[in-house]
Amino acid sequence: MRSAFFAKLRVAAAAAVVCTVLAGAGPGVAAVAASAPELPADIEKAVAARRGKTVLSKLAAKMKPGSWASFSSAGRPKDLMFVRNSRGQRFHIAGWTDDGKWDSRTGQFFYYGLRQARKFIAYSEEKNEWRVIKKHFKWPLRTSMGHIYGGNAFDGAKGIFYHYATHSNRVFGYDFAKDEWSELPALPFGRGDHGSSLEYFPELGGLVHHRSAGKGGVLHLYKEKTKTWSVLGRSQVCGYHSMARYNPCLKEMLIAGGDHSKNVVEKIDSQGKITRMKDAPVEMRIRADQLVVDPVSGRYLMFAGVRRVLYDLDSRTNKYKKAEGYSPPTFGKHELPVLASIPEYGVIMVVDKKIRLYKHKTD
Repeated sequence: MRSAFFAKLRVAAAAAVVCTVLAGAGPGVAAVAASAPELPADIEKAVAARRGKTVLSKLAAKMKPGSWASFSSAGRPKDLMFVRNSRGQRFHIAGWTDDGKWDSRTGQFFYYGLRQARKFIAYSEEKNEWRVIKKHFKWPLRTSMGHIYGGNAFDGAKGIFYHYATHSNRVFGYDFAKDEWSELPALPFGRGDHGSSLEYFPELGGLVHHRSAGKGGVLHLYKEKTKTWSVLGRSQVCGYHSMARYNPCLKEMLIAGGDHSKNVVEKIDSQGKITRMKDAPVEMRIRADQLVVDPVSGRYLMFAGVRRVLYDLDSRTNKYKKAEGYSPPTFGKHELPVLASIPEYGVIMVVDKKIRLYKHKTD
């Protein structure tokens, strides 16, 4: 029975987020979420082997809610967050994105970046060091302009990292166990656009892609079983420079902001139903804003603008709250940080010149 139980949990839970406390839950909802997903036994075992022994886990354990901390890593490659194009010009691989991914099974942070050239980077918690993954897929276009926007996705159960090639209709998956890329069937439209988003949604059985289409956006769903794309629905979130984030705590996905819908927010539930939420109190677009799930409360954190004003959204009560007494660290002029939730330690990892951690404070 135990093995069957964890087999059922694997799809939903191994997406890499554990929500131990649903702070600020609405009436009739227990603050401690007994129904919150748990990590499968093999991942729990891997986490237990690292906990309290790594720089990251020790620092996270000392942090108080509402605080920031930072640490250094060994063997960080020179110009980790930069690439050079064919003319030798140097570009940052982030900016216009918030799309890092964390793998609780292996204790690694992943980010696939682009700015006229590509770089796939990974951080190992166990080794406290960075590496560059050298393998790439064949770029489907003649040029590689633009940014990645929300084009990264991760299936923690299978250990597959997905990337949508901006301005195309192509998605590629990197299998860490096989150390190889493969190409998915093309999205069902001709020329793609930049500014799109991609997220893995286990309860819907695959990937959700969000792109602009006229006055609003359109959502496509890729079903792994059938290996086909279909239209999931239309969205009032425009899809151009919008943001998307899957929430394993609540088994839903949030899409928000963009150039033509800066305050518009919608959620997609595990049945594929799209619901308009209250408008965000701040404008959100991928250029300088970030959207991430707090792994403790299950709320969405919205870091707005270069000053990183912080609001959180509880999608169950449809209420926003500005973080009081919140003081972000000073980022360098040319830093363009990338974020990922680390569920087992209850923190957000923020990456650029330094590795920073943020532990959110809820009511």
